Amino acid sequence: MTGRQEITTALVAARAMFALGRVARVHARVHAWRVARARTTRARVVVRGARGNEDAKFGDSRSFEVVDANDASTTTEASSDRAGVVKRSARTRSIGRRARGRGAGRRGVPERKEDDSSAADRRASGDAATSTSEGEKTKTKSKGVENSSFEASLRMNKALMTCETVEELAAVVGGRASAMSDVNASTTYSRLAKFARGGRRAREEVVREMSRATWFKEVEARSIETMDKMQPRSAAQMAWACGHLSRSRRRDGDAFWDALERALERLGTKFKPQGVANVAWAYAKLEMRMPQGIRNAFETHLERNAQDYKPYELTITFWALTKHGDAVREDVAIALERTLDLTCCKPQELANVASAYARIRGLGSRDFLKALVQESFSRLGEFSDYELSMLLWGLSNAGSQLLDADALKMFGEVRRRTSSLTPHSVSLIAGAFATFNDGILKRFNDCDDDYVADSWCPSQFEESTREALRLTMADLESVFLNSIAESNIADLGFVIWAFARLSHRPSDEFVRRFEDEAVSKLDDCPPKHLANLMYGFSRLKLSGIRLFANATFCVWQNASEFTPIEIFTVCSALASENHDPGANVMVQLESTVLKSLDSLDSAALTEFLRVFAKLRYMLSPETFQAIARRAAATLDRYDSYRLSMTLWSHATLGVQPHDEVLERFMDEVRGTKKQFLKHNYGLALWSLAVLAAQPNASPGAERLMRAIVDLNDGVLTDSNGLPDKTLNGLYMARLIAVGRSFEDVILSATSAVVDDSERAWLDVKTQDPTTSNLQRAVADHLHDMGVGDFDVERAVEGGKMRPDIVFESRRLVIEVDGPHHYSVDADGVRRELGQTIVRNELLRSWGWKVCVVPYHEWSELIGDDEREEYLRAKLDAFA
Repeated sequence: MTGRQEITTALVAARAMFALGRVARVHARVHAWRVARARTTRARVVVRGARGNEDAKFGDSRSFEVVDANDASTTTEASSDRAGVVKRSARTRSIGRRARGRGAGRRGVPERKEDDSSAADRRASGDAATSTSEGEKTKTKSKGVENSSFEASLRMNKALMTCETVEELAAVVGGRASAMSDVNASTTYSRLAKFARGGRRAREEVVREMSRATWFKEVEARSIETMDKMQPRSAAQMAWACGHLSRSRRRDGDAFWDALERALERLGTKFKPQGVANVAWAYAKLEMRMPQGIRNAFETHLERNAQDYKPYELTITFWALTKHGDAVREDVAIALERTLDLTCCKPQELANVASAYARIRGLGSRDFLKALVQESFSRLGEFSDYELSMLLWGLSNAGSQLLDADALKMFGEVRRRTSSLTPHSVSLIAGAFATFNDGILKRFNDCDDDYVADSWCPSQFEESTREALRLTMADLESVFLNSIAESNIADLGFVIWAFARLSHRPSDEFVRRFEDEAVSKLDDCPPKHLANLMYGFSRLKLSGIRLFANATFCVWQNASEFTPIEIFTVCSALASENHDPGANVMVQLESTVLKSLDSLDSAALTEFLRVFAKLRYMLSPETFQAIARRAAATLDRYDSYRLSMTLWSHATLGVQPHDEVLERFMDEVRGTKKQFLKHNYGLALWSLAVLAAQPNASPGAERLMRAIVDLNDGVLTDSNGLPDKTLNGLYMARLIAVGRSFEDVILSATSAVVDDSERAWLDVKTQDPTTSNLQRAVADHLHDMGVGDFDVERAVEGGKMRPDIVFESRRLVIEVDGPHHYSVDADGVRRELGQTIVRNELLRSWGWKVCVVPYHEWSELIGDDEREEYLRAKLDAFA
């Protein structure tokens, strides 16, 4: 080998050694970098868990809640085991992405760049928090000291996460609460929530420990101190834990919730969708109304970021926002409908959406509701019993429409699983059947467009569908009866309300056991359920003496808690059962309605007057004046039913309408060309005739009568469709009008039905008379006094009237009037009702002297001598 070759060989060898050394150094650097990166990654995982990174498991709020639409229960959709699987699968996907990236680079294929929005989102969720940690470390290194507080927080959190019992948690926390960070406090609540999710007994034990343990009081005090430092994830986790722990706001002041809500409002739109869902769910679970500031932030967050929400996050948040019947902004509903893919939703999520729209009926688009029905009904078999009941309840209350095929599918699915239904599910399903108002059932409103009927009846569907409904209701009745002891008062009230709306009369055995259960559970019964119970029994004409007696007592105890609609329902039921609740109860109910009078529309004002008139209770002059002012001010119209029923209420009580009411009605009549329905027209004519015939009649009553007759010229061309009760009223109007200034108006308006109305009137008067005990007592005393020239229940004036006692030779009649002839006011003062006043006026116009024996005067007399003296004085006055 030459010298040159040796030199060359030496150089090659040197280069090789240098290359090998360089490779070794590179490998050493790579190894060191990987070790450092692993350490940094572990630190980032901790900090991200502490500061809001959803991909890190720091605490256990990664498990999310799928919330029941009716708040009866919650189902954990992800456990800690599932979270581990999620974490491993995420790591596997990450490794796969890196491998694919390297392969793509080698093949010359450019790597896929991240979308700007997703990169920014990732930076907002994790990198900012990581930078906080790194900043803390840099600051610490610059000072040359270890970040002991951070390490202490990390060690405590690690210890908290290993606790599997409350006792272990107490051992870790005891005496160390003052050193906790906001993350430690949040994790403590989260662990308690996890323990509470082990069943009812476990939850009771945890709640009991929270209420009595010193260590927990110290944790709560520390939580209040650290709230102002809390980051989105910790705040959401804290609220979520409170939902599971039933830790709601205390009525006597609550510093914990004050601080937490300040933190939630401060963080506002910084939450991730998971955090928004958890917080919203917590408020719904705790039956707490969300403060407006937090609510506004969440609605804005959902509107702007709906595409980032998973279906369960979107549906839970939407459901929770509507929990208390508060409508969301329209753009929020639009964002939900635009984003949510119904085909990707689980049954629970579909039920949540349905129940949310049920509470804010009128906001959802018809196309979306139709799609919701189609998707749900294509998968009915996938729903659990409770999910099915909530779905149907939600769809029905949201105003969804059903075709025969859907209805049959629904009935078939319900019948298939009736044996497994709970009383609560039965009540919801039956209530859904009773509320489908554009499909299964059609309500006939008492207004211009539809004839009145105080019930719902199957219509529009084929006979096979109606028969399926009847069979399904029979099955629901049977399964409810079998487990009726497990029902609560809400289930009882809702199911009997549904039966009544569907005109489904249950068996005597069902009624007996139902009444027993209801009476035993009436204590602390909420007004809504009490009203439902009373409505159901009265509407179905069920024997419920014990129920009404006990229910009336409950109404008296809690009258101030009833809403106007609940009061109207109760009063209507009492009137239907002829059950007098007493003046004390009625005074309380009147006062309660009066407090919210300014919020009532024309329909509610009409119902207010109707039910109180049906119970023969005389409202105070101040109440009548307030109703008149509200009637004149309300913008919604008085249709023919509301107008005629308002007049009927005044005429029944014998009270002249205020001029404001009459003027408002004149405006309604002048402003329309739409004629009344026959039934409402007849009611209006009778009412105005009674009012105009009274001595204190307002001139406006006759003017309104003429205007209504002019508007409805030709309506009463025949009596087809008119019940005898309406025909009776028309004949009385004719009798009243004779000899008065409005005689021509009434006689001409009713001329086409005069024969049928007279027949209906005489049929009633010629029926076998029913003599009351009071009538017999008065007649017996007259006989004992030697007064014998009288007849009992004798027809006069060709059968047009049948007074109680008739002295033909004296042209004298005695009317023995019981309670149904009088109204009573708050002071117990009784006044003759309008029809009673008209009866006496008619008899007098025919030349008869009218002597009235009121029941309340007779009942105050003691002994035969007093009663005979009383009757003798009455007769002497008409000698």
